Amino acid sequence: MEASQSEDSSPPASSKQRNNVKCLKLHEIIEMVNDERPAADRAIEEIVLFPPEDGDRTDEESGDETETNMNHLPGRILRSTVEVNVTTTSISEAEEVPAVRSSLGQQSSSEEVSRTDEQESTQRQWSVASSHVSIDETMVPYYGRHSAKQHIHGKPLRFGYKLWSAATRNGYLITFVPYQGAKAAALPNQEKMGLGAAVVLELESRLPPDFKSYNLYFDNFFTSLHLLSALSERRTGGTGTSSENRLKKCPLMKSSALKKEKRGAMSFKADKNIIIVKWHDNNVVTVASNCHGITPIQKVDRVAAKGGKRLKIQVDSPSMIQKYNKYMGGVDRFDENVDNLRVGIGGKKWWFPLFAFGIDAAC
Repeated sequence: MEASQSEDSSPPASSKQRNNVKCLKLHEIIEMVNDERPAADRAIEEIVLFPPEDGDRTDEESGDETETNMNHLPGRILRSTVEVNVTTTSISEAEEVPAVRSSLGQQSSSEEVSRTDEQESTQRQWSVASSHVSIDETMVPYYGRHSAKQHIHGKPLRFGYKLWSAATRNGYLITFVPYQGAKAAALPNQEKMGLGAAVVLELESRLPPDFKSYNLYFDNFFTSLHLLSALSERRTGGTGTSSENRLKKCPLMKSSALKKEKRGAMSFKADKNIIIVKWHDNNVVTVASNCHGITPIQKVDRVAAKGGKRLKIQVDSPSMIQKYNKYMGGVDRFDENVDNLRVGIGGKKWWFPLFAFGIDAAC
């Protein structure tokens, strides 16, 4: 590519005048445009591309002026003359001269940032991900013979493969870990913290990094104080119901004494990272959390029998109980959605139910 350098900002009127100026190579033009420290008395005003003088169509005939991309110029344009118009200015040493970046072969940082922000905005608009994730077990129906097949009494699907699943509140599956039996290889941290805590930590490590921190919700099979401490070290929230024998003799009010209090009564203890609360509803419920507290306390509707009649009453409910009830049912909702749209094709192979489950979960 040929280029010419002129002290005048107006383009030359003829090719003869154009030939009187100095010609520059393409790399010299790019170096001139990319130079972050231009001369103190010179500044680039514009770059002019002249129509190619090859007897072909002119720019006015082509109609491509508004669609020209500097990264994809046709060969006839690259072979044409380019003029860099330089104006003389008086720039003091104290003034800062902004760097001029060329659009030849690269994108400006502002364009990249704008495009990245736009992509992230679109992803969050249509993404089904959420920072609140529930963890529970999922059953994949299978009635054949396999060492990993489980039987869980009281479940709608009693026989099949068991999966540890993480899902959003709306019932979208994020990730899962198959349970392969007691003789299978142990998960990381399983020998140290037990199966329930190891499952939660494994699922937490597989969550996509769309959100910088997650809040996890699980039942009393998973909850332990060791697990909540480990999640705190990972800057992840955890809330779950707990059995009293996993509280390390926390000095809470005894359940038998709390049952004698009025409905909505609570007893709680907290340290710098974990809070444990016992709440009297129909029965005594124990919940532990490292991210939610008991405030604000709100009123919730309940039904109670008074004078032989069933009446609606309002009882106090701590905030961590409300958060748990709001976000815990994601896996159950996922199971309900899959059951309504389950693949109806059967197979005799042991792996086919898991293959069909992948299709069901994706739909």
